[in-house]
Amino acid sequence: MDDLSQFPKYQWSYFVGSNRNEQYVIRSSDIDDFNTRIAEIKEMVKDQVDASWVQEPIKSGAVAPTQIPLQGMCPIHSVAMTTGKKGTPYHKDAQGRFCFGKKTETAPDGWVTFAR
Repeated sequence: MDDLSQFPKYQWSYFVGSNRNEQYVIRSSDIDDFNTRIAEIKEMVKDQVDASWVQEPIKSGAVAPTQIPLQGMCPIHSVAMTTGKKGTPYHKDAQGRFCFGKKTETAPDGWVTFAR
């Protein structure tokens, strides 16, 4: 299996034009660089696009959620979900925390840690 550490942690893309003939793609492993480059692209294309797609910059450690979550993707962290034995979708991070795709009072960022 390929070493995934060589790939960027964050990716963002946007198509311009009604026939989607132009695409801007940003990939970065540094969240500050990622947000800066998104802002540069948004500034560059602001006259060409509808302003409804513009989102606030994302916070460190999370990928910006889409307005309409893709099926099978976490609406908080925008990563693929796995289905558990009881049919519950979830995903884990490198620290072993779980996310079930929902923010709660006890898990405002979506991450849950279970005692072992």
